[in-house]
Amino acid sequence: MNRANLLRARMRSGAQTLGYLSVLSGLLMLSGYLMLGSAGVVLMLLLTLVTLALSNRLPTHVILRMRGGRPLALGEADGLLALVARLSRAAGLPSAPRLYLVPAPELQAFAVRSGGQAAIGISASLVRELSSDELEAVLAHELSHIASGDTRVMATAAAMRGLTRSLASLAWLLLLFSMLVPDELSVSLGAMLMFLAAPLLSYLAELGLSRTREFHADLAAVQLTGRPESLARALFKLEQHQTGLLQRLVGRAALLRVPEGLRTHPSTAERIRRILAFSEQPPDGGRGPAPIDRARPSASWLPPVDHGARSTRLSVTMV
Repeated sequence: MNRANLLRARMRSGAQTLGYLSVLSGLLMLSGYLMLGSAGVVLMLLLTLVTLALSNRLPTHVILRMRGGRPLALGEADGLLALVARLSRAAGLPSAPRLYLVPAPELQAFAVRSGGQAAIGISASLVRELSSDELEAVLAHELSHIASGDTRVMATAAAMRGLTRSLASLAWLLLLFSMLVPDELSVSLGAMLMFLAAPLLSYLAELGLSRTREFHADLAAVQLTGRPESLARALFKLEQHQTGLLQRLVGRAALLRVPEGLRTHPSTAERIRRILAFSEQPPDGGRGPAPIDRARPSASWLPPVDHGARSTRLSVTMV
């Protein structure tokens, strides 16, 4: 694995994260300033902190149970729990996140952090469909989100975007009031154009930040496992499942390519290209360095297979 290139890529990802957060905070503070002057900047900062504090009060086990998840216990999925524990130690986490089985028909994995606790939700189909090294790579990706504080980063971004949108809505209400009572309120054209553009720019910045953190989690997962090929294969499988599902639901002709700028996740092809750039071996050659844990977890505890309609995605839930 090319560790020098990996380090440079992670530094670039960190710089991009800082850039997107700067755009989000700049749009919010400028909106607050246009509304209330210097006091508006202070107010927006305080409201962001309050929003984050309130959004972080719901315990993770409540969030997972709202999605129908149940915690996996020792004696039920020991191999999988041991894998999460070892990856967590390698990632520098003080304790392993709780692992939950989510009753979703699709191949799914997501990370949750709230109330000072972290958890990872996985679907039974994910465990069935992926090989041992691919499952390890996906879990490493989710653990990287937790270790890097991505849940907190995205919660901050969502809070700033929400406040920016609320300020813009208020500004347009004031504009309507000024049109009805022209002598009572004066609103500049420049300010209104700013309030028109700010919500859209904030939304695009949040999406860009999400894609950047996905790339960063991919890089961190590669560093954790030492196997870029495993994560690349897992992403390829997930993409194939998703494409097959969409074709069954809407037909090949109806499939539309979502522009990159409107995605929460980067395109799978680009993710795989970047991941394999850190491999010192061809994608189909060699096994690379030894993984943290090669034992395939027993799947005897999984519920029966649901042969109904299914969809597939690799998602990260930012709470």
